Amino acid sequence: MISKDSVPGFMPRRSPRKLKMWGATFAATAVAMAGLAVMPVAGASQRASTAVSRLQPAASGKLVFDLVNNGCASDPFWAAVNNGTNDAAKTLGVTVHIVEALNCESQADENTLLTSVVNSKPAGIAISETSATAFSSNIQRAVKLNIPIIAYNSIPPNNNPVQDPIEAFVGSDLYEAGVAMGYGITEYHLAKGNAVPVFTVCATNIACITRDNGFTAVATKAGITTPKYPITQSTSQDISIVHGYLVEHPKTKMIIAEGAIDAVVKALQGLNYKPGQIKVGEYDFNGNGPEYIKQGWLQYAIDQEPFLQGFDSVVDLYNAAKYGQPPVNIGTGPVTITVADTAWISPSMDAITGL
Repeated sequence: MISKDSVPGFMPRRSPRKLKMWGATFAATAVAMAGLAVMPVAGASQRASTAVSRLQPAASGKLVFDLVNNGCASDPFWAAVNNGTNDAAKTLGVTVHIVEALNCESQADENTLLTSVVNSKPAGIAISETSATAFSSNIQRAVKLNIPIIAYNSIPPNNNPVQDPIEAFVGSDLYEAGVAMGYGITEYHLAKGNAVPVFTVCATNIACITRDNGFTAVATKAGITTPKYPITQSTSQDISIVHGYLVEHPKTKMIIAEGAIDAVVKALQGLNYKPGQIKVGEYDFNGNGPEYIKQGWLQYAIDQEPFLQGFDSVVDLYNAAKYGQPPVNIGTGPVTITVADTAWISPSMDAITGL
């Protein structure tokens, strides 16, 4: 079984109260990190790292970095990641190319783009590594070309450093995020034999699989099943899927939305449920999440701080390219958010950072 100790980038969960204070100063802190030794977070696994003594400080000139991901342009989560990326580029005075797959969640598209990126020989690369095998050849090529390459947002658990010599991981502890999602099972007194469906837009993404494994481990101990329902990024189609499940399972007590919060809420509204009548947990607190939680449709969210994933990835690559410092693991979550935490999250803050 995957444990929190086997997941690169592990970071003990911050409390919402600490997160509030931290959120007001994270930009200044991140800027101060540039040019300094970025220390691995407490408990961080070093299995994502490889020996990088080969790195040498970059020659003078503007540095160029490429960040390759599998997101959709319309996805508010990736919009927040990209906000962090762009902010870091501006702060550090570097050029960053955000390279997104044409088809959402397409590993083939992402790998094709990674091929072109490696061929262009940028000063550093960050990739959302959604598969343990799909990107291996290009990751190895980058290392042979002395290009610092890290994973951000997603990395396989127990990453094989020979097959995928990723040098560091910037992102949330994925398994622990799933364990944190189990909060609702005890909080809302779900009974043995209940089923909690997970509607997911990323069923083949190793990050989502790892999160789901954490949640399933907690649920299984309580005698609860967690059936997975892959859905698309099309809200109207997704509403139909959720609607069909609720009609077939009228005794449903709780639902997990993994990139599908709009579809879940609209399906509940379409069937005339009242806010909170069926409990809802969400991975990633962005888009309409803040409004849904205030209205009572969403009870809690497990967030991975997407803005920091974009910002800190650029800082990590910058330190490697400019100063020869080996990239390090940087944890960005998970953080549990409930209605009690929404008073200090403004719409503009959520739109920019994805909190």
